[in-house]
This record gives sequence, C-alpha cells and structure tokens, in this order.
Amino acid sequence: MIDENLKRYLWTGLDYERYEVIKIIPQTMNFAAIVMKSRNTTDTPWCLKYCGTGHYFDTYEELQSFYFDHFKKRLED
Repeated sequence: MIDENLKRYLWTGLDYERYEVIKIIPQTMNFAAIVMKSRNTTDTPWCLKYCGTGHYFDTYEELQSFYFDHFKKRLED
C-alpha cells in the first residue's frame, strides 16, 4: 500500500494499467523515484520513473544497481 502523503509525486502520464506502483522514494520536494512492476508478463518486469523518464530492467537486482549508481543510495527492499 502506498502512503497517501507520497501520492502527490505521481503524475497522470504513468501507465497505471500496465504497471503497478510498488514504491515512491522522494528525492527532492518536487520529484520522487517511482518503482513500478509490470502487470503484463510480456513487458519488461521492472521500471524506475524519475523526472518524466523511465528506465526498464529485467530483474529487481538490476534496478537496485541502477538506483545506487544514479542516486548514490541503496534501494531498500
């Protein structure tokens, strides 16, 4: 369940039908990294959205590695 206070970081351009929001991680007052998981088995399973761009990953471990390289913080499970 996503914290109601964090839902302000979500925007209408996210594909909520194909991807489920798993985690919202605030980075600044205006932006958050949004971890999403595909609902469709034919899509790339994991997605990280930030500032309107998306990065897609085959495994959660790849997503964690990218997050650490980009934000210099660990992505908690």
